[in-house]
Amino acid sequence: MLSRESLEQKKNKELIAMCQDRGISFYKGKSKANKAELVDRLIAYYGVTEPKKAKPQKKRAFHTAISYKDKKALKEAIRSCSEAESDVPAWNLENKDEEINAVEIGTLVAFVDEKGKARSAKIVARHKKKRLLKLVTEFEWEFLVPYDSVLWVRKGARWPRPVYMMLKGGRLCK
Repeated sequence: MLSRESLEQKKNKELIAMCQDRGISFYKGKSKANKAELVDRLIAYYGVTEPKKAKPQKKRAFHTAISYKDKKALKEAIRSCSEAESDVPAWNLENKDEEINAVEIGTLVAFVDEKGKARSAKIVARHKKKRLLKLVTEFEWEFLVPYDSVLWVRKGARWPRPVYMMLKGGRLCK
């Protein structure tokens, strides 16, 4: 039985001879075809159906990705994490509007995009009446985000652990 593996083990001269015997062109333009093209032409000539290769499974990271499309579940998860870790100052989600309006343009915020994935970006513009932020990520992606989608406003040098874990796609709390 003729298979791709058996043809790939043969030398180019043998493949060219096989093509000549069967009347298959072994030229590509003015030059000779390479080994992979010769193998493809012979497989096509014989009509050999190749078994489908199984897709390699992606290696999963230690943490599984979390996406929150339900706003209540997201707020509850943040509250439970803020209560669980004492070193992180709790941010009252009820006065989020005041907090966002008080922060300077250029400040980093964590937010949830339209697909439910947590991201971080810099505030470029703000519309207080419509309660919208224009955010730009590190890769120059622009997002128009309502205030409700903002998870955290970064004031210090570091993200709180629950927010950082959410941005990295891992678990929220220990």
